[in-house]
Amino acid sequence: MKAKLFWIRILGISGILGGLILFAGDMLLYYDPVNMSLKQNMGNASDLRITASGVCALFATWFYMLGLGQVYYAFKHTKYVLRLSVTMLFGSILIAFGIVHGAFIAIATTAKLATEHSINIKDAAVLLSENINETIRHLFTLL
Repeated sequence: MKAKLFWIRILGISGILGGLILFAGDMLLYYDPVNMSLKQNMGNASDLRITASGVCALFATWFYMLGLGQVYYAFKHTKYVLRLSVTMLFGSILIAFGIVHGAFIAIATTAKLATEHSINIKDAAVLLSENINETIRHLFTLL
């Protein structure tokens, strides 16, 4: 029994670690001590910061999915169909979080290219990548 609780706690810690990694990845794209404009911050971010942010989204999603084990365990006293349904829905939501955050890389990349080539960021430069991100978010809210 102690070994089982140990692994359940490890799964919970994995979920928390996923949240911390995702927060750190977001800060790589969003944070600038001088500027508050998200697109300009993304346009001024280094290639390394943009790449690291994308990798953070991947690792965060993996750790979130490990944390899903705690959700499964929390519903162990319910009927199997309900437990499986809740776990699958949570898993779908967690995967969608990772995909939405990964899609920010497209916004960051187009904002960086727009900045490097002196194209107005607020016009059509990042419009397509923002539309893709919004479409994914709308599909995500259907869950």
